[in-house]
Amino acid sequence: MSQAAEKVLVVLEHVAARREAVSAMSVASRLGLDKSTCSRLLALLVQHGWLVRDDRTRLFGIGPTLAKLGATAVVSNGLQSILLPLLTKLRDETGETVSFHRRIGDSRVCVAGLESQEVIRRVLPIGESFRLPIGPSGKAILAFVDPAHRDALLGELDAATAALLRRELDSVVRTGFISTDGDHIAGVGAISVPVFDVDGVFGSLTVAGPMQRWHPDRREAALPELLSAGQALSDTLGAARARYHQWRRGYAQSRQGATI
Repeated sequence: MSQAAEKVLVVLEHVAARREAVSAMSVASRLGLDKSTCSRLLALLVQHGWLVRDDRTRLFGIGPTLAKLGATAVVSNGLQSILLPLLTKLRDETGETVSFHRRIGDSRVCVAGLESQEVIRRVLPIGESFRLPIGPSGKAILAFVDPAHRDALLGELDAATAALLRRELDSVVRTGFISTDGDHIAGVGAISVPVFDVDGVFGSLTVAGPMQRWHPDRREAALPELLSAGQALSDTLGAARARYHQWRRGYAQSRQGATI
């Protein structure tokens, strides 16, 4: 391997290993690189999508190319063993497209799913990567991110958007789900629940379809199955069940109240 290629890999590994975004100066200092050389290597990695650079903070973090590969790699064998049967059951019960999204830093990547068998359907976005504040799949994750980190992401938005999103996130924490019409893609309705591992929020499960068919009433009726699926995945990842018991109890109480 050439020295140039080795330096690129060293820089990539260093940034990817950090839990927070880093500056070019800190990378150069930690790795003993000349500042101009380090900046050139970082720019090359950004150009090819391995890293991203925040224009406001000038900090570097993992990019979509690395996120897509990393997300697929971290779906463990244990998780894979129950993921397909679980997604198949959800798809067959709802008739709509189901997807599993993995948190990678400040983004979420769609790593698995099954499309609806209807002619008109939500196309499965395998490999798509978006920032956590975008779409219900990301918001279901963002609600459970460390508060300081969540506030930093909300700080990137305008005040009105951030205030609205904060209310949505509070609702997710309280109820365990987010249900939207045309949130991320016009004409698409979706409902998402979080998935946890032993360290915290791991990803999210989403069921999505055309709004005229996958409307709020149908989405709400599917919530118990979606919460059960989220719990099953979280069990496999070693997370505690308390949240899901509380959310299912709250859903049952709300339905009981609606019939009185």
